[in-house]
Amino acid sequence: MSANTDPQLQEAASPLKLRSGYLQRWASPKAPLEHVLSMTTRVVAALVSASFSVSVFAQGFERTPLPETHPLVGTWRIDLPDQKCFEEYVVHTDGTKSSQSADERNESEVMISLVPSTSGFYKWTDRIIKNNGKADCSGSNTALGHVAVNFVRVHPSGKRFLLCEAEDMKSCYAEFYRKSK
Repeated sequence: MSANTDPQLQEAASPLKLRSGYLQRWASPKAPLEHVLSMTTRVVAALVSASFSVSVFAQGFERTPLPETHPLVGTWRIDLPDQKCFEEYVVHTDGTKSSQSADERNESEVMISLVPSTSGFYKWTDRIIKNNGKADCSGSNTALGHVAVNFVRVHPSGKRFLLCEAEDMKSCYAEFYRKSK
């Protein structure tokens, strides 16, 4: 990957070590490199401790069927090399998601917005409906019935997405890549 020629990014990046090239793919004047870097330090703790980050009550939950052309339909993966582990999500058109993390296997119902918000994020609400009770990459498991809300920013290529706690690039903590449609 060639170096970014944006002077604002070069200035922001100078004291920082770029990791795996993905930082440059996401950094922009609206999301300085320092904020993108901070997500790498939060990814393992936030992601593997509970499939999603912000718990909410399940009132009014109704899964959302998704068109085949929705950018989040398909198989997504994040590698966690420090833990020699990975997480994989399969988002189905019927409004369900299958996931695996180490020995843990989950099935979820999802509500995912059909179009991004004006700020470019899809709202993703997830409720665990099946769980095999085994440990995930962090050694814990996600409780049956756990409901969480996150926000997803799909990369323009459609090949990656950021998982975020809010509609704000500063709150993003994990980058998934597409394995298949």
